[in-house]
Amino acid sequence: MAEFSDREIKTIRSSELFSALTENRIRELISPAAKISFRAYEVIYRPKTAANFIFVILTGHVKIYEMAKGQAEKNMRVLGPGQSFGEEEFKASQEYSSYAEAVDNVMLLIVDSDMFDEIIQANIQKVAGLVNGLAEKLQELADLSEFQQLEINLAALATVIQEEFVNAGNRVFTLSVTMDQLAEKIGITPEALDEVVHELGELGVVEIIGLEVTVLDEEILRNLAGLD
Repeated sequence: MAEFSDREIKTIRSSELFSALTENRIRELISPAAKISFRAYEVIYRPKTAANFIFVILTGHVKIYEMAKGQAEKNMRVLGPGQSFGEEEFKASQEYSSYAEAVDNVMLLIVDSDMFDEIIQANIQKVAGLVNGLAEKLQELADLSEFQQLEINLAALATVIQEEFVNAGNRVFTLSVTMDQLAEKIGITPEALDEVVHELGELGVVEIIGLEVTVLDEEILRNLAGLD
């Protein structure tokens, strides 16, 4: 079991492999892990060796390359702290397809299959948490949208009731239109109208039974209609 400095933890967290995880979760995952060091020009792995590990660079630099005919290096890239290598072959359970060589003195974190599985599981849990959080947020927005739509519908119905109330000159009067016509007039479905009528009754503003309307609170009715 290797010990990791705060600086190494910070470097590991900067790696794409661990970037979705918190520092505490990273410490838990790597607590049983091993580190390995290489001196400059030492070969870390060669082609056709089993890809049993992913490596994360803690310090130093690593050169990844292939050998062309005539022993010329090709497709070379140099990686530094926080970067990882060997993932593609490891994930595919293949042999390494290139050389990995230390450019200078290097310290590497070894990620084996057990740790990789735990990283994947931790990422899945985080994504699931994000998805659940997003779903809750979307539900909140949907609830807010429904509430805002109810306010709009209440104002529209209150405006029509207020007009008919003024025309009737009495707190109790009969609507001049059917409920279906009323729903069409304010631009909502009959089902939505039923909800708004119920809400006005619950608020103690207006009671509507059939086509008979009883105004219970003139002031609130005027407020809902935007007249005060």
